[in-house]
Amino acid sequence: SVAQGTPPTIDGGASAVTPGQACSGVSTPINLDVRVAPGSSPASVSASAWADMTSIGGGASVPMVPAGVDGSGRLRFILSSSAAPGVASGMRAIPVTAIDDVARAANGTLWLSVEVCCLADLDNDGVHANGGAPDGGVDINDLLFFLTGFEAGAGDVDLDNDGDPGVGTPDGGVDINDLLFFLARFEQGC
Repeated sequence: SVAQGTPPTIDGGASAVTPGQACSGVSTPINLDVRVAPGSSPASVSASAWADMTSIGGGASVPMVPAGVDGSGRLRFILSSSAAPGVASGMRAIPVTAIDDVARAANGTLWLSVEVCCLADLDNDGVHANGGAPDGGVDINDLLFFLTGFEAGAGDVDLDNDGDPGVGTPDGGVDINDLLFFLARFEQGC
């Protein structure tokens, strides 16, 4: 028999989903960053990883992209995806698995909070250069933040691809559809 040594582990403290919150009812872009501590005896030379995104409307075995080694010697894997518009609010588990070159597995779970959000609540001071800071209300500061971001073509005001206030699917660009989506939400107070 061959000794399997110490298997790799997924470092839950260093791994993350950003942002940690998605909005129910709209497609919300998220990024997974998983850190895998290599196994030993024999040492893990390489690994592959994937995520089960079914809890947020994605695939059951979505491959993650290797992103090198972090400063602590952990193998790093990333994945950009989105929470689907039909996902109900609540905490959603995203199981992740890594297999090293010696066929040893590491399993972990990342968590995403899916909440009912007000997509027109973008800022508390209206100054886009300060970054968005939602404050729980929709007022002139949110409008000023959106308009200056819109003028600059900033990605944080990429809210929609067709202007339909009921959908909210970012498309990687800032155009009139984002403005229409925002103004409909702003008019409703959310």
